[in-house]
Amino acid sequence: MSVYLQATLELDYETLPVFLNIVPEMKRIAEGTGWEMIAGLVTKIGRANTVIHLWKLPDMNAFDAGIQAMASAPEGGKIYQEICRSGAKETLIFADAAPYSPAH
Repeated sequence: MSVYLQATLELDYETLPVFLNIVPEMKRIAEGTGWEMIAGLVTKIGRANTVIHLWKLPDMNAFDAGIQAMASAPEGGKIYQEICRSGAKETLIFADAAPYSPAH
């Protein structure tokens, strides 16, 4: 059964462009393990420099598979360094589709 992941990352003004440049590679790796990006958003009103990713995962096990794939990819070290350098505060939320959701 599919599960949804909302990843919210609070970045700094200087690190937002760097983070946005590494996301395509992260996305490619994650999607190779079955993750599907539903939306990639940057706040317009609200806390500045906040990135919100909404993913659809085949199941909860796919989360670990995606994280492990990113860690073991040749570019994983660079991605990890950039995320650490960004000083991002990350919040992860896992959810099921509501009964009225078009995705249900």
